[in-house]
Amino acid sequence: MLKKKWSIVAASIAVMIIGIIVTFSLLHPDKMMAMELEAKQSFEDADYEKSVELYSKILEEDPYHVEARMRLAQSYAALSRLDEAEETLLDGIDLLPREASFYSSLSMFYMAQFKIDAALSTLQVGIDKTSDEDLHNEYEQLTAGIEIVSERTYVQQGFQRSLQLVWSDHNGEEVPLKADEWSLSDEKAAELEDREDSVIFYGKEPAEVTVVASIGEFEQTIDLFILEQVVEVLTFTEDFSESLPLAIGEEKVISIRAEDATGAEMSFESTWSTVNGLGSITSSSEQQATFNAEQEGLETIRVTVQDLTLEAEMVIDGQNKTILTKTEGNGTVELSPQQLSYTTGSEVTIQAIPAEGWEFVRWEGDLESSNQSETIVVNDHKRIKAIFSQNNITLAATHSVGGTIHSNKRLTQVRENDLVTLTAVPASGWRFVRWSGDMPSTERNLSLFMNRNYSVHAVFEQEQTTSNEGEGTGTNGNQGSANEKETGTDSRQTYTLSYTAGEGGSIQPSAPGSSFTSGSEVALTAHPKKGWEFVSWSGAATGTNPTITLTMSQDQHVTASFKKKENTTPEPQPEQTYTLSASTSGQGSVSPRSGEYKAGTNVTITATAESGWKFVRWQGDASGSSLTTSVTMNGNRNVTAVFEKIQVEVPSEPPTDGDDQDDSEDEEDDPANE
Repeated sequence: MLKKKWSIVAASIAVMIIGIIVTFSLLHPDKMMAMELEAKQSFEDADYEKSVELYSKILEEDPYHVEARMRLAQSYAALSRLDEAEETLLDGIDLLPREASFYSSLSMFYMAQFKIDAALSTLQVGIDKTSDEDLHNEYEQLTAGIEIVSERTYVQQGFQRSLQLVWSDHNGEEVPLKADEWSLSDEKAAELEDREDSVIFYGKEPAEVTVVASIGEFEQTIDLFILEQVVEVLTFTEDFSESLPLAIGEEKVISIRAEDATGAEMSFESTWSTVNGLGSITSSSEQQATFNAEQEGLETIRVTVQDLTLEAEMVIDGQNKTILTKTEGNGTVELSPQQLSYTTGSEVTIQAIPAEGWEFVRWEGDLESSNQSETIVVNDHKRIKAIFSQNNITLAATHSVGGTIHSNKRLTQVRENDLVTLTAVPASGWRFVRWSGDMPSTERNLSLFMNRNYSVHAVFEQEQTTSNEGEGTGTNGNQGSANEKETGTDSRQTYTLSYTAGEGGSIQPSAPGSSFTSGSEVALTAHPKKGWEFVSWSGAATGTNPTITLTMSQDQHVTASFKKKENTTPEPQPEQTYTLSASTSGQGSVSPRSGEYKAGTNVTITATAESGWKFVRWQGDASGSSLTTSVTMNGNRNVTAVFEKIQVEVPSEPPTDGDDQDDSEDEEDDPANE
């Protein structure tokens, strides 16, 4: 009975507390609504300091306010106060564990920092707590990008392969992941050795082995094949890059050789094929095949051995011409239009596309230029090579114990003229002190315009546990310090410098940050993009010099204006072209049959008769009985080659006796018979 009484009392108290909370939150509904509107406006105006202040007050009154908590976390993130952003979302999950939006936002927060394992774990917990379909879809999208990467899936007995668990996005960005556990389906046939950011797979005996990597509840697998011999080197015995074009009907013998992991030549099974179907290929042995050219164009011969593929390109001659491209370094070449062959006189755009961390240098072969994109006229078969070189711009960012560095770009993929923002993030109980190296600063955010190599180091130190007389309360750690009394304070007035770069360029300050003490000098340099030029400064400074120096005596704002460079070369006028139509009457062929030609071009046409036929004459816009004729393309032209069947005359009567006698007499008179 007593137990029941206490239960009633406890329930009554709970109801009273809920009533008090509800009453309190409804005490000032107008004030609450006004604060929400002001906070939202501050957030939309990118005044994140103000939105942090207002959303924090809203959550003090109503900690279950979902939108306020989401916006507060976003405001913290915009100010690079990442620890506070994370804590805000984690607190929301503790208060409202069934609110799916908190898990989604926290996952995206981790993804932005390439903390893929944390994002995955967050989504797994969110799905378990909420059963939300959207979270499940986000989980599926995230895990679709996770795979075990190995250079090869075949491993020679007694040798090894390196395996790595990675996540990659749709842009090809790859992030190594740390698996919670690696396992094997057959521990007798293979073994694993854990390394810093990968595992080593050792093949002990021939078998097919499944490797499993797990992160929480998620698992990814890869099948590896251990063989007594595995092809490590596969090559053609001939260099086809300089081979002469094949004629239609011509055969070409192609041979390959293979070496295993020890460097010894080995026998193997091979599969041969053609990519474009311009001919047929027949394998005469595992090391050799014969290609028969059947149609004009550019054919790719492909041979596969185990999981290695080797390709060779063959040019097949005909009326049309081909463009054979190669690359040196990391990059690709695109042709527009992309065709197997082109009519003579066609114009084709060729473009070099460097890989991340590489840059285009020049074209070699039948095109000599340093322009990344060129237009070429196809007047013959062409062989063109694109040369790429690694980007030499580097950014080295290191840090001391007590914190980490976040970057808006992956440091291994920084390119020339990129704008990189580094943020120093102290660990709990530590504080950021300064940047040292090529860009000294005490601001947590460091912006670097990559027109040269940079090396910077973030310094952290443990926070003091004892209070110091005269300690300050700065904003975001940028004004004031817990140790100002010991190190001394600068009592001079501080001013704000802001700047805006118009379309076509960027601005590089001589010192990072936006707050400067009175009397400080700050240089700003305007950098136009390629194809643009700097015009002038406006605002607190004027002039046309790309570099200006401002003395901070007040808050200042400047704007740099840019414009596209004028093209002094007039646009080329399209050239007049005419159509040549060549046909036949009878059995024979003409070359070329038809095509588009520039006005004034002199085209030579050749007639070839079939067996049992003979060429007679030209008709239309050409005349004469010579096998070749020429027409000048000052208009559309129609030419017909006329062929006739050769008539074979058969004698109507056999030879007479007199004719035989005459022949005998001729033989008797022939001195050779004497």
